[in-house]
Amino acid sequence: QATKDFADHLAQKGVVIVSGMAKGIDRGAHAATLNSKGATIAIVPGGVDVIYPPENQDLYKVLCDRGLIISELPPMQTVNKRYFPARNRLIAGLSDITLIMEAGEYSGTLHTASFAASQGKDVFVLPHAIYSQNVMGGLYLIRDGAEILTDKESIDSRIAECLLNRLGDYC
Repeated sequence: QATKDFADHLAQKGVVIVSGMAKGIDRGAHAATLNSKGATIAIVPGGVDVIYPPENQDLYKVLCDRGLIISELPPMQTVNKRYFPARNRLIAGLSDITLIMEAGEYSGTLHTASFAASQGKDVFVLPHAIYSQNVMGGLYLIRDGAEILTDKESIDSRIAECLLNRLGDYC
């Protein structure tokens, strides 16, 4: 629910949502953005013509029409586990800030957070109960200095700062 709320809020403000077209959180972010008539980019861990996961075929078709699907891999390249960190590097690279909505202790999402932090970008984490295995990675990120994601408005001001900094580079 939080993913849908934040994606909807940001999409309505014209923020482009970047994610990985995976099941769950990624799918929810893309779908909420598309439902809000917002712009979204899916970075895939194979060729742009390879639908992964296969259950997201419906989302893939909509993204082809109303979004953007990119990959640094050649067409027809099958998905391989070793490509996921590179995909997550691109997600972090295209994003001004990173929102971690859920991350297990060994989640690939931690790669995205690490890439974002090493690029000097802000990482926000939605806090959860400490006994759920699907959130331990996010809690570790908070322990290590990520900001706590508490409300949509706090993201608005951070995005505005990012835009002003980016415009300053061009002026």
